[in-house]
Amino acid sequence: MRYILIAAVVLLTLGAIIFYGFMANESQPTTNTSETTKPNTVSIESFSFKPSEITVKAGTEVTWMNNDSVTHTVTSDTNAFESGELAAGETYKHTFEEIGTFAYHCTPHSSMTGKVTVQ
Repeated sequence: MRYILIAAVVLLTLGAIIFYGFMANESQPTTNTSETTKPNTVSIESFSFKPSEITVKAGTEVTWMNNDSVTHTVTSDTNAFESGELAAGETYKHTFEEIGTFAYHCTPHSSMTGKVTVQ
């Protein structure tokens, strides 16, 4: 009887360890290669574009999400695209069809710059 009780305690302990280990792994956020939550997404936060440079394949849609508390723009340096004013929480999407490098900035905050390289 004593050995059965010890075996039951050991099995319950192992089961609890496995269960909590599994649950801990499930609750961890996923990580991407950039600081954003989705591929091909640029976060606007703390008066900067994150990541400031992104590389995509031709035909890819890139999304900018304003996670800052103030209005920003995503403005191409060559007039290839323009978001207009993005309030906090708003997004802008642009599909890059042509291969090349596309620099952009925030019109009200000239120190905010970024680049999309299309391969």
